[in-house]
Amino acid sequence: MPTTASIDLSNITHFVVNEGHGVKGLSEMGLQELPKQYIQPIEERITTAEEKNKHSKENSSTNNVRYGTSFAPKAEKALEWKDDPEPFYVSDEEAAALWPSVLRDEALKFLRNSEIVIKKLLGALMEKLNVKEIDQTKESLLMGSKRINVNYYPKCPNPELTVGVGRHSDVSTLTILLQDNIGGLYVKKFDSDMWVHVPPIHGALVINIGDALQIMSNGRYKSIEHRVMANGNNNRISALFVNP
Repeated sequence: MPTTASIDLSNITHFVVNEGHGVKGLSEMGLQELPKQYIQPIEERITTAEEKNKHSKENSSTNNVRYGTSFAPKAEKALEWKDDPEPFYVSDEEAAALWPSVLRDEALKFLRNSEIVIKKLLGALMEKLNVKEIDQTKESLLMGSKRINVNYYPKCPNPELTVGVGRHSDVSTLTILLQDNIGGLYVKKFDSDMWVHVPPIHGALVINIGDALQIMSNGRYKSIEHRVMANGNNNRISALFVNP
């Protein structure tokens, strides 16, 4: 088994991914800490309540960039166990000026890639509704506004007493969800009170049909009700592209 002395710590990605040792390989070789180049600099992290508060709904310089939290009992009656930056996309210039730098580049990349997938999916779905051509006006209507949600669900000491996100359906046409490997997303079966877990699959995306598409299709496509359960053992992160 390799040891910390026998591999090049400047390229852990090659050891873990390309050579196939994985995280298990790291732990078995006795690595105690990651090299500095794999650790986000402290100055780039949003670590304090004051920094988060700058992007809150009340203090943000624009309503297009908001930091939401469910740890504000004065403002919310039913508390969910999560934090979530919610930047709306208007332009690259506004994103560069106002989106938190800690997530800006990754969020924009996810948005652009998701937009390609959304357009292809909507084209296929509209074809089944006998909409043979989507011009610029129809595309603008279907795509709507563009929003990225980065949901952070911290480990909860009493997960049985709360939820990550309560039961709801999305108002969008489509939502693209990228899960981490923790899990916790549940969808409600139609005409049933049964909830089904949607386990994360590496490299896969979850696509939700939203209320807008159900209305546009006159009910042929069904908006899905879903929720996220709180977790007592692990932190969880998910990223969503939403086009209301």
